[in-house]
Amino acid sequence: MKKKLFKIAIILVVAMIGNIMMAEYNVKENKVYYEDILVEGANTKTLKKLSKNYMTDGKRVFYFEREIKGADPDTFQVLEHAFSKDKNHVYYETEKIEENINTSVVKILNKFYFKDNKNVYLMYGKVEGADPDTFELLTDNMGYSKDKNNVYYTFSVVEGADVKTFEIIKEIFAYAKDKNNLYYDGIQIDKINTKDFSILSEDLIRNNNKIFFQGTPLKEIDGKKFRFLTKETRWSGLSYGTDEKNIYVIGLMGDSDILRTIKNVDISTFKVMEDGKYSFDKNNVYYTGYNGTIKIEGADISSFTPIKNSLLYSKDKNSLYISGKKVKGISPENLKIFFLPFDVYAFLLKNDTNIYYMTANESIVDSFNIITLNSSGMDLKTFEAVGEDNNYFKDKNNLYMKNFEKGLVKIEGFDIKSMVILDDFYIKDKNNVYCNGKIMKEADSKTFTITHNKYGNEVIKDKYKIYDYCAN
Repeated sequence: MKKKLFKIAIILVVAMIGNIMMAEYNVKENKVYYEDILVEGANTKTLKKLSKNYMTDGKRVFYFEREIKGADPDTFQVLEHAFSKDKNHVYYETEKIEENINTSVVKILNKFYFKDNKNVYLMYGKVEGADPDTFELLTDNMGYSKDKNNVYYTFSVVEGADVKTFEIIKEIFAYAKDKNNLYYDGIQIDKINTKDFSILSEDLIRNNNKIFFQGTPLKEIDGKKFRFLTKETRWSGLSYGTDEKNIYVIGLMGDSDILRTIKNVDISTFKVMEDGKYSFDKNNVYYTGYNGTIKIEGADISSFTPIKNSLLYSKDKNSLYISGKKVKGISPENLKIFFLPFDVYAFLLKNDTNIYYMTANESIVDSFNIITLNSSGMDLKTFEAVGEDNNYFKDKNNLYMKNFEKGLVKIEGFDIKSMVILDDFYIKDKNNVYCNGKIMKEADSKTFTITHNKYGNEVIKDKYKIYDYCAN
């Protein structure tokens, strides 16, 4: 479940590079770098590593490539997670925490909380009134906590909460309850009804014959009659439910949890298709996307089917659809769709008459753009993808490379009969080795191989040399 209160970026360790002087820090041309990022003004002669992400030059302290302004190098100590301290202050990443903290007794509680002998702190601020001796975290994030006197949600007291009976609803950390009340994000949302309380999903709770979605009661849903029709589908992450009046779609869409309502549905005949975004009843086909659930006008119900593993595509006997919208001018008969890696929502489409390059952005009004490629000279009947990731394509005569701008580019002179696929980028024939569609002039085709060492890294070589991975 995604929490929406804070998003703290933690920079992870990456591999050592270049002329390494000390872990991730290195010196080049009398300048200090963290990885490839210049550490402004650092003295190369007095550098001292404090941890994998901290260093000092005796006058200043640095976290990654950034200076912790005001930090005292002589008394500076690296603590757990992104916390550190000196004789005067505690720091989170590069920021000084402006509180009167007893730094000699600081104890880190998790990635976000710490305490001294007088107070509890959440990153940059004080949890007002919290007793450090009895304070305990109830979750491993920045959610609920308590001491002998109060329950807290981040910085604030949860008003009215009973300390002794207060507990997190484990499946859904934003929800909590005590003997009296139900809470969401630290706010009382309802009186608890133990006889009518159930967890329906990560976002839905039933209590007092009401359905709550992310802590908000859904007045339009009849809580007594609500039931799930499907659990979360594999491809879309959507679930479907009904209260016998409407159909409701619940799940993750982009970075947000959604609840959609499909009205005027024949519930007795309603079914969800395998991909999860498409559904139908005896009268209509429906599509759920970023911008709601729409009825697909003119769709032939009996022949309508999502195109497997695509999420965006569907077809019936008459038409092709993208994000529930009819695509004019492209026949669905004998249609093949090829996913293009490293392109966001980019595909090649092929039928008996043409090849099309399609780009889409589902998050922007489910939009898409289709270009008909020049397929002159291509044998469409034998056209197919080469390998697993669809970087290369071929017909009976030629090899083609995926191109971001042009869709497909023919690789001139390639001998299709002697083709050997080495991986997603390397391919060879009897004469040459190619990487990303370009000839490697020095490579010997007969002995050129790609293997893996004991660490799982690729070793690219022929009888003459070992090659760096081609980047272009």
